[in-house]
Amino acid sequence: MQNPVLDRSAMEAMVRKFMRGKHKDCPKSLKKAMAAVGVDITVSAIRPMKEGGPRPCKCPHGVNYWIAPTSSQITRWKGDDAP
Repeated sequence: MQNPVLDRSAMEAMVRKFMRGKHKDCPKSLKKAMAAVGVDITVSAIRPMKEGGPRPCKCPHGVNYWIAPTSSQITRWKGDDAP
């Protein structure tokens, strides 16, 4: 599967759609939403140490989450590009 290009507004719409309900379910719901489009991600409420990284997504409950593809996902994307 090729690396999907999701613009920020599409990502936020997906987050709003799948993050209805209790706040404790937000990270799991975000992972489920991305899995539905074939992307395995990690979700963290802790800001990455690296400067200049991605902007956070805010759940409907007001908590910022940073998401990133897992190393396994990156490996799969690289494998898809192999000749």
